[in-house]
Amino acid sequence: MYENYLQPIEGYVFGTCLIVELILMPLMAYLTAFRSRQMKRYRFYILNNVIWCFLFDIGPFVLRPTFTFPAGCLIMRPIIGISANVARAWAFMLLVVCINMEMGVVWSLFYRYAQVRGGWFGKKI
Repeated sequence: MYENYLQPIEGYVFGTCLIVELILMPLMAYLTAFRSRQMKRYRFYILNNVIWCFLFDIGPFVLRPTFTFPAGCLIMRPIIGISANVARAWAFMLLVVCINMEMGVVWSLFYRYAQVRGGWFGKKI
């Protein structure tokens, strides 16, 4: 029923993404933290997003998820042989990281909205 035609290159894609992220993450963190003084508080929201995105990129590299479209589930094919309990723990950590990554985006947008809107609420943030 389901045929994953991209399975031979999935490992290369996850590995390439992780290598690019490993190279660029320190640069992004440095530029965000030390070279963007005029952004005041917003740079910490961006730094939060950079860190959570980096942590999220590690999860797919280790777990190698395969999505079973049209079913709403995925199969984990880890890069190393791990037990089912360890795989569940990795999947749970990946879920927590994903939730925090999305909440970082939401809080960044909320902060920007409050700054644009102004008023007493924008000044409190």
